[in-house]
Amino acid sequence: CSSDLLKFILKKETILTTLYTISLSLLISKFSIDYLYMDKSIYGLIHFILLFTIFFNSWLIEVVHLNRYGKDSFLNYFFLIFQTLVVLNLLIRNTFDIKFILATLVLLSVILSVQHIMEYILTDNKQLMIKKLTEPFCYILTGRAAALALGFVFTKWAFWFIFLALIVSQLLPSFISRSLHVKDINFSHLVANTHVMIII
Repeated sequence: CSSDLLKFILKKETILTTLYTISLSLLISKFSIDYLYMDKSIYGLIHFILLFTIFFNSWLIEVVHLNRYGKDSFLNYFFLIFQTLVVLNLLIRNTFDIKFILATLVLLSVILSVQHIMEYILTDNKQLMIKKLTEPFCYILTGRAAALALGFVFTKWAFWFIFLALIVSQLLPSFISRSLHVKDINFSHLVANTHVMIII
């Protein structure tokens, strides 16, 4: 009975993946209402767009990672649960102070970075192309985490560092696009998760 329950909890792209998507969707929804209500200036709108984009980007990186490298790994589920708890912590705290937001973004980026580093370490050397695909993402996500950490330290320029983190995580992968075909993407999985995100 316990093994059946475990299989249900860890069922492909259902409970945990959906819970992560829902929690991040709720955070973005609440953040959208509260943040835009607090600051209706053009700068507030720009700041909101930056924060929305990088939260959405964090979700997208994780979903694509699970899609590309497999969803049945206990290690992947550990990282997924960890990210969900980080997101829920900010949601429960009910505060959108820039320090708390940046702390959440730094934690999410560190988790993503460590997750890809672990994937690189655990990938067999015989799968050389997959290791070559994973390696640059380790650097990219570590650089993203570093940029966000600098924003946490130098709060006055926080949004510039957030912008830098977006550039690092959005533009640099385009330089390794030739290798992206090494692991196929399951588009139905991505569409299903995107559908949940949009509905919430």
